[in-house]
Amino acid sequence: MRSLFFIARHGETVLNKSGKYRGWSDGPDAQLNEDGIRSAHEEGKFLQGIRQKFSKIISSPLQRAVHTAAIIAEYLGIDQIEVDDRLMPLNVGDFAGQSKEDNPIQPFLNNKNKRFPNGETINEFEAREYQFAQYLLKYIEQEKDADDAEILIVAHVSNVMYWWNLQTGANSDEYLGEITDIVGPGGIAVVTEYSTIPIFKSNPQAESKTTPQIDITAVKGEPGTGFEKRGGKGPFECGNCGYFKNGNACHQKDMMLKSKQPRHSDGTVKVDVPDCCEFVERPEEK
Repeated sequence: MRSLFFIARHGETVLNKSGKYRGWSDGPDAQLNEDGIRSAHEEGKFLQGIRQKFSKIISSPLQRAVHTAAIIAEYLGIDQIEVDDRLMPLNVGDFAGQSKEDNPIQPFLNNKNKRFPNGETINEFEAREYQFAQYLLKYIEQEKDADDAEILIVAHVSNVMYWWNLQTGANSDEYLGEITDIVGPGGIAVVTEYSTIPIFKSNPQAESKTTPQIDITAVKGEPGTGFEKRGGKGPFECGNCGYFKNGNACHQKDMMLKSKQPRHSDGTVKVDVPDCCEFVERPEEK
């Protein structure tokens, strides 16, 4: 399974904490709060700890994202941050700063051509993200370092969920739901050829039958996960079964007992990415 890039959410803001829309707001309540600054440092330490080289950071222009990116960059030894306006979050217009509970978003999600008051439509947001995706994937194909240095995107929940929706076929109501967000503020996911996988500060409430829900702190042998001695050669080896290391063979006991998939000669199950993780035992369940 090939990684394409990593994507990080900015740290917490006052608006995050109070359950309000952020949108394109760049005011005082949309800046990193104390917990947000702390979580940005945690993101940097995590990425530094997996010993994966990063060659490039691309950030949303909003200050909460740029601030997060600058903190992470210190840990990764990156001097410059590229800013791209296409990484602006979903523009909810006048909903910014307003309560999510009091201003339901569902009508705009049901009709992707319905415009947020003084904002944009879901279709316009997705078109903008598609333009950035084409740029990014072309860059990865043509410019990504031969030594497999990675690219880090620092942006917003809607940017993360764009890739999740794209790869899982999920409905667009995944964009701004606190329950369905795959990573919380200050969380990180890795986008592969097949799936968007939360690897740091994953949201345990965000369940899916089609995409792995693995917090890869377990993969790299992080302290306290129960897999301290089982870390792999990169952030894509599952600490439970070694699936990502062993190609398309799954050694996980429950998978081997329950799966009806074809078998290899050694008895391991032949699996595609979505098939593996239905039976993965999460570290927090140990």
